[in-house]
This record gives sequence, structure tokens and C-alpha cells, in this order.
Amino acid sequence: MKRFLVLLISAFLMSGLFTYDLQADVGPKPSVTVYVDEEIKGSYFVTLLSDREPYGPWAKISEKEASKDDPLKDQAYAFFSRYKDADGYFFLGNMSQEMTGAGSFSWNYYPPENFKIAIYDSGSETILVSDVYERTAFNSYFHVRIENGSLSVKEESHFGIDLLKALGRALATVIVELAVAYLFGYRKKKHIITILIVNLITQILLGVVMMLADHYGGLLTWMIFFPIAEIAVIVLEMVLYQILIRNEKRGKLILYAILANLLTAALTFAFTFYDWAGL
Repeated sequence: MKRFLVLLISAFLMSGLFTYDLQADVGPKPSVTVYVDEEIKGSYFVTLLSDREPYGPWAKISEKEASKDDPLKDQAYAFFSRYKDADGYFFLGNMSQEMTGAGSFSWNYYPPENFKIAIYDSGSETILVSDVYERTAFNSYFHVRIENGSLSVKEESHFGIDLLKALGRALATVIVELAVAYLFGYRKKKHIITILIVNLITQILLGVVMMLADHYGGLLTWMIFFPIAEIAVIVLEMVLYQILIRNEKRGKLILYAILANLLTAALTFAFTFYDWAGL
């Protein structure tokens, strides 16, 4: 048993080391979404200005690269490329389609980490530029309004909602593990209380950790760390059950910890993809 635990813990630690260098261009990418909440008269275009290049496939667009044709989109492209920012921020070539009224623009592939939001007003042929903002979450959301001739920006945080979802899923897994414990014959008051306390600790901790992985790293990071975290939870629960429930067979306790967590892991996996898919 001791050798088994050592092997599991070693695998957990080694897996954690190797995941830090994973840079393959697969899976979902970070995004920045800008909501223009104000009904702007006429048409306009939105982009993010960056202080760094190259950034993924994006690079600084010079005025020479801008089209000299007259269509409105080319005109906006040219204006963004000619813009000289006092802080050195510049156009990377990605911008919204023509927009009217209130609307939104999403940069879904390698958005800059530090950026300024820029809006080109085609009617007045002027560019409004915000202060510097940072992409703090994997998917970041910003609301923009024009106040006194300048851009007013407010970030929309989903952290609280994500945390509540994580806690709700954790409590659901606790209920499932209690039901599995009942099927295993752990029906005494002491058994129920012990399993309840252990699962409240491990499942809430697991839920919060995985919520942070999802919130800041996205689905790919979640998928990498989820099996590692589940192995850690299984090992911890096996140890705690053998310490706290002394009069039961060790093999049965180990089997319960493994099967119960595999079941809740499958449910968590399904719920997470359901949420990501927006179903």
C-alpha cells in the first residue's frame, strides 16, 4: 500500500513539472470581448492596440501596408495604422467589421495581454483611445461608453459566477459520494459524518482549484490539471478514510474512494464541457 501511494504521489508531482512547458497551439485560445454599450451615431470600427509584437500571428501594421482605396473598412484600417500613440501602442491588423449602434467585438485568437481599446468613428473620421487595460482572465469582457469625448471602460468580471458554479458542483459531488457510500454499506452515523466532512474538504478544494485553472488558463489548462488533481484527491481520501474509519476493511475503503471519485470525476467532466459548449 505504501509503495502504491508513493507511486501515485510521484506521478502527480512529475506531471505537474512537465505541464508548465506545454506550448502546443491546440485547444481554446484566450479572448477579449469589447461591448459598446452606447448607441453611436453612424458607423464605427473597434480594435485593440498592443505594445508588443509579434503577438501570435499578429504584427504591427505600418501606414504603407494600409489600403489606399476608398471603401469604409479600408479607410478605418488606414486610420488605425497611422495612429501614433503617446505610450507606444499600435495597430496589429485585427479589427471589427463595420458596426452601428450598440454592438460587440471579440478578439478570439491571441489577443494582446496589455492593450488600449480604440474606436474609429467614420462619420467624424476620428479615433478614440482608452487607457491601458490588461487581459486578466482567460476570457475577458469590457464595456465601453463615450463620455465627454473620451472612452469610459469598465471590466466585467465573471469570477464570482464561476466560483458559485464551482461550489455548486462540489456540493453535488458530495451528495453523489454519500449515495455511493450508502451503497457500499457505510450507513452508520459516524461513517456518514466522516465521509461528509472529508468530501466537503476535498471536493470544495478541488472545485475551487479547477475553477481557477479554468478562469485563468482556459479549458486546455483545466484538462491538463484535472486528472492530476483527481489523483491527489483519491490518494488523500484513501489515507483519511483509513485513519478515521478504523473498523472497516482497508481494501473496501480504498475501492470506495476510487470508484466514488471516478464517478464524480466523470460527472464533473461532463458538466464542465456542457458549460463550455454553452448548452
